[in-house]
Formats: sequence, C-alpha cells, structure tokens
Amino acid sequence: MNLAPSLDKALCGLAALTLALGYLGPRPAHAIEPPTESQQVMAAVEKTLQRHAGDVHTCFAKALADRLDVAGKLELQVTVGAGRRVTEVSVERKADTVTDGLAACVADAAKGWQIDGIEPGASVVLPFTFSGQANQYVVRSQDAPLRGPQGRGKTQPPFAVKILVDAQNVRARHLAVTHLVVSPANRVAMHRHPNSAKVLYLLAGTARVLGPKGHAPVKLSKGDAVYVPKGFPHVIENMGRQQSAEMLQVFSPPGPEQVYRDPANANARAAFEVLRGSAVKAPEGTKLVVARGGSATAANGKVATKPIIDAALTGDPALSVNVIVYQPGAAVPKHANAGSDEFFWVVSGGGTLKVGAEDYAFSAGDAVHVPAEQPAASNFKKDEATTVVQVYAPGIAAKPESKP
Repeated sequence: MNLAPSLDKALCGLAALTLALGYLGPRPAHAIEPPTESQQVMAAVEKTLQRHAGDVHTCFAKALADRLDVAGKLELQVTVGAGRRVTEVSVERKADTVTDGLAACVADAAKGWQIDGIEPGASVVLPFTFSGQANQYVVRSQDAPLRGPQGRGKTQPPFAVKILVDAQNVRARHLAVTHLVVSPANRVAMHRHPNSAKVLYLLAGTARVLGPKGHAPVKLSKGDAVYVPKGFPHVIENMGRQQSAEMLQVFSPPGPEQVYRDPANANARAAFEVLRGSAVKAPEGTKLVVARGGSATAANGKVATKPIIDAALTGDPALSVNVIVYQPGAAVPKHANAGSDEFFWVVSGGGTLKVGAEDYAFSAGDAVHVPAEQPAASNFKKDEATTVVQVYAPGIAAKPESKP
C-alpha cells in the first residue's frame, strides 16, 4: 500500500507556501534579509512533518485497515516544552471522515516530537491532509480494530473479532473474512446466516461446531475446516480451558460480518440471526461438512496445493479453500481470476503482491485481497517457505500438487 502521495500533498503544499512567503523577487547579495519569524515557524513545521512522516503513515495505515474512505484535514495544536519537545497536544478534525482513531493515533505519536526552531513555551499548528484511497490489497491484522462483546470487570469477553476483508476496507464484492478468537471455555451462541454460506478454518487451538438437535457436533483441530450451509443454525465453541481457539471466518456472499461493525443495524442483525429456544431446525437436507487439514506435497518442488473445501465436497460453488506452501523463491505469474475474489491469509513467510506498477509487501498475519478481474502477480520470500490459506468466492477448483 503506497500512502506517500496522500501525505506528500500536505508537505508539498506547505513547502510551496514557505517558498512563497520567502521569495519576494531578486535582490543583490548584500541585501539578503534574514527570514522573518513567520518563515522560521513555517520552516520548523515543514521539517517536523518531514521528519515524522513515518509515524503519520503508520497511523494512516491503521485507519485504512478499517475503512478506505478515511480522508480530510486534521490539525494538531502543540505546545513546545523543554528540549523543544512537544508536551501538549490538542486535535481539531476538519472532516467526519478523519476518524477518531486516526486523530488519536497522530496526536499520541506527536507527543515527544522535537520541533527545532520553536522556542519552549510556544504553540504551533501542525496541519495534515489525508486523501481517500481507491483500493487496498494488503491488510495487517494487527491494524484492524478489535470488535465483539465486552467483558465485565476482570471477566474475559467470550469472543473477539477483527474484520479483515469486507466492502468497507477493501471493497470486496463476493466474500467477507473475519479473524475470530473464542476465549477458553466460551462460545458464540446459536445463530444462522439466512443468505450466506460460511467456512471456518481453525488456525490455533481446538474447537467444535454444534448444530441443532439431531446433528452430531464437529470437532476441529488446527488446520481443519468446516463448511456451514446457508441458513444452518450453529454454535462455535471452545472446549479448551487454557488456549483460545483462533479461526478464519469466511462468508459468501458478504453481509453477516456487518453486525460486528454495527450490532444495532437491522439488516446486519438479519444476516447474523441469533437464535433462542429449543425448537431450532436446520433447512431440509443441509448438514455441516468437515474437511481435515494435513500437509501438501508438490512434485515440482516449488508449489504444493492442498484443496480443503470445494464444490465437490460441499455441493456448493460459493467458496473454495486451499492451503498452499510456496518454497523459497516461488512465484505466481501475473493473472486475473474471472468472476472470483481471491483472499489469502499468510500463515508464515511472506513476499510481495504486484498490481500494476506497485509492489505491496505481505508477511505472516497479513490478509491479502485481490478483486475479481484484477491482474496481479506474487513473488515469495527467497530465504524461507511461505504458507497461505487461500479462498476463492465463487469457488475455483484446484488440483493438488499444482499452481493455483
């Protein structure tokens, strides 16, 4: 993700203003006047913004992990103390699309900045302009905000969720993906998704998925997955008492994930319908379908693909899931997926995704989304193998021991 243009606009504008204030036409060398106080302040502010641009880029990336429409102007009024370091910060947002989180992050980062050229006790305004992004391909899970029910007192919440991919942060059309962590000896209560199929892929711990009466529970270990048909009532449970159960939760079509953004939204609640009572029934002919994980081997020695979930197993073309191991130096040439969004979660290793002329780095714990019809290529690390959980929506069949 290249964020530099957004902040460069602000810095360039400030530099242009500085030059405009300082340039009053040609003068003889002996007539050069020292810079005015205003020019000194402008130069100090510009230097500070350039020096700490990385801090602001980090805050902007965190904001974009949640939503792409973050844009607008933000001003920090800062007070300079001993050592010309910022001691006090107040924030003024100039647009609602500059989120509270972005404003707070930049304000926190500014505490302790050094502003050379400003006398202790003085106050100055640091201006920032953020431009909305047209797209985003890599989301760091650590940047995505944590959502879910709150615990009480010292009680741990039953589960926590991060939205990795949806319409708001990557403009996904065919799927949504969340990172779900169920606390020890806790559960996500009985619910169903009337219009969406779902896949749960267990990343860590142990879990089980329970259906209505008459359906046997499905136990999951690391690397296992379960397909939940559209409208099928289910409970997600962590039976362990020591370790959290960590999983990817994939919806197709998207919709149920929106309840995590706004639990009061009627449409979101309808897509994620919480069920109560004992008379819950599954749609006729539906059942949970479990797929066991395992290692993948490749005859060519570079790429190993293990199909986990596909239409042949579930009877539903909505989703396909593969585990792929790329040996050091492996590459996937430029290609586009006709009609299917591609997502992959980086379990280990890393590399770069090339879209157009831009390279987007990814590493373990990152979520990568490539929209349908978007040409892209991938290059993987040369010093270690990379393992990913790959999802297509709608599903695309993959052959074991072959490139995706």
